[in-house]
Amino acid sequence: MERQNYTSIVIPVQEAAFVQPFRVRHLHRPGVTMPTHITLHAPFKYGEELDEEVLYKLAKLFSTYPPFKFSLSSTDRFADKGILYLVPEPAEPFHVLSQSIQARFPDTPPDYPDSVMHLTLGLSKTGEVGSIEEEFHREYGSRLPIEATATEVSIFEKHSDIWVLHTTFALSEPS
Repeated sequence: MERQNYTSIVIPVQEAAFVQPFRVRHLHRPGVTMPTHITLHAPFKYGEELDEEVLYKLAKLFSTYPPFKFSLSSTDRFADKGILYLVPEPAEPFHVLSQSIQARFPDTPPDYPDSVMHLTLGLSKTGEVGSIEEEFHREYGSRLPIEATATEVSIFEKHSDIWVLHTTFALSEPS
């Protein structure tokens, strides 16, 4: 049974928005209804659990982390799942944020607590990712690396087969 009304915490990557047409061709709904992003924690809580206290704790947590630069310069695969993705470098700031969320909300563990940080590009229905990867490099390889800055963290809530933006928090230096 597919989960509904649950949330995911992600870092949007606006600088990679130009790959969205590729994602639309190679991902299914609801995946493509969320903008290009790197997931920090999924699933998080159900939408009705995102009360003022939870949102306050998240805002306070994220306000202690400064914005950071990263690049997306290469592709990789989860071959066993048929997934093609872009690799963020360095990955450490994403892991630090993910671990901080897990430490602050231990009652809400993610499905993959030690996951490889990535920006999903496509899913092969046959499990063979090679042709999708070749297509990506033909169309977008000349635009790599993608230089990006993480400035915010967003919560998206899943409704049926659509992800809807719930809340955005700024990353900012502690005052």
